Amino acid sequence: MDKSFFHQELKKIADPQRAKGAKRYLKSPYKFYGVPTPDRRKIFNAFFKANKSATKADWIKLSKSCWQDDYHNLKTTAVEILKKINKDLAPKDLPYVEKLLSESINWDHVDEICVHLVGPILLNYPETKKILKKWNTHPLFWLRRASLLPQLYLMRKGREDLPLLVENIKPLLDEDKWFKSKEDKARLSLIPLPLQKFFIRKAIGWVLRELSRFKPQETVRIINLYKSRLSGLSYREATRNLPDKYKKMLK
Repeated sequence: MDKSFFHQELKKIADPQRAKGAKRYLKSPYKFYGVPTPDRRKIFNAFFKANKSATKADWIKLSKSCWQDDYHNLKTTAVEILKKINKDLAPKDLPYVEKLLSESINWDHVDEICVHLVGPILLNYPETKKILKKWNTHPLFWLRRASLLPQLYLMRKGREDLPLLVENIKPLLDEDKWFKSKEDKARLSLIPLPLQKFFIRKAIGWVLRELSRFKPQETVRIINLYKSRLSGLSYREATRNLPDKYKKMLK
């Protein structure tokens, strides 16, 4: 299997104008083919179907090759490959998954990795949840975001870890501490400090909003616990879908 297939197929339907828009929207330093997501997925699914006999090792090798490419589309394909085999991912694959997170430039990769790669590993191997504590205090803000988002997958499976969620939200509220630490400024120069803070605040609100779908009373408890320290964005997101009877329980 070779990544050249993806280049060949994407090039056939490339749209330079769309590519410029995608690059501008994602603030990515990489190149783009300008291919709509549905078309890109058709190409990938055809390739996956044609290579059903490939082993997990084959797919991981291909993923690594795509990730090293200088096209954003190929990096996305690297993540899509692992999503296709995410039920087979194991603790031994976490170092590679962490490498993807630490080298990611954009939220589109980070969020997909968190939910669809890290999430399944944590679900199948609960002992690996300790990695979220490591990421929770990481100097790179994308990894701090990653200390929360895998819980989205767990919530949807009815396997959330509320004590860990409460514990991991708390340090992220201390913004003065984290955003004075040394970030990877060269790689993240396209993401200004206010936007970095936005991504952390949004993550806090997002996981609480998702939790409110399944456990609204627990969501209220957590919001009340941290209400004086939650940003306006986090609070609005967290309470957006709360039923009125639970909103009345907010302090």
